[in-house]
Amino acid sequence: MLSRQESGVPRQALRDDLGRPRWVLSTLAPSGHAPADWAASGITAQFDIWGGRLSGFAGCNNYSAGLKVAGDQMQVSEPVATRKACPGDMVMAREQEYLGRIAGARAFVATADRLELSLADGGGMAFRAAGR
Repeated sequence: MLSRQESGVPRQALRDDLGRPRWVLSTLAPSGHAPADWAASGITAQFDIWGGRLSGFAGCNNYSAGLKVAGDQMQVSEPVATRKACPGDMVMAREQEYLGRIAGARAFVATADRLELSLADGGGMAFRAAGR
């Protein structure tokens, strides 16, 4: 999923794009859940590069994790999440899959309106800029 083309974008610009205020998940692949379910999940991510934190909404609960970024590489610690009672088993299943797999984020490509993450398991996540 992750494009490995040279973007020609300076590393600082990549970091600035990654650190946008908020990203909204559009797909996670491969997955047993339908792509439309991921796009409608409302899952978000905010990358605080300078503070070393990733946080957001995982579909039912809020979460946070440690974050390290070097160039186009990243390391995310195991997220911790609030413990709200969530309606529906599918919401919780998607949330658990997302939280488990975001910790496997290893590399990224970011533009002003799109973010792609490469995962340690060979899969990928794509996000769109909030409001777009």
